Amino acid sequence: MSQRCTGGGFRDIRAAKRAGTNPTAAAVGVLKLLDALDNDVVDDTIEFLSQMQTTEGGLRANTKIPVADLLSTFTGVVTLADLQGLDSIHAPAALRFARSLERSGGGFRGAAWDTDADVEYTFYGLGCLALLTPGGPEEAAQE
Repeated sequence: MSQRCTGGGFRDIRAAKRAGTNPTAAAVGVLKLLDALDNDVVDDTIEFLSQMQTTEGGLRANTKIPVADLLSTFTGVVTLADLQGLDSIHAPAALRFARSLERSGGGFRGAAWDTDADVEYTFYGLGCLALLTPGGPEEAAQE
């Protein structure tokens, strides 16, 4: 809780000036495991993560970074789903963002500037498709 920032979200190191999507996801995961997640943290986290969605549809790593990436989109979406707050973002836009990073030959790349797919981002991409596709993972697999 010492890493919690004003306005929601968590930072990864004390010297950090702002909260980030990925450290917030990690903190919420730990708090949930420890059964130490209170309603204020849940509400603030949902609000914080909803502000991380960009016009591209994905989520960005922090407020200083102007573009979304697949890692931050995945961790933010998983956290919002865990907190029952997925409706706080525009899920169809996040799904479009994830699909835009899918390579025609298979796999996913991490962001718009990446040229090659890799296994790590493919995991994040498949996770986003499963969580964001209306009808769930079964529908995502059929598309």
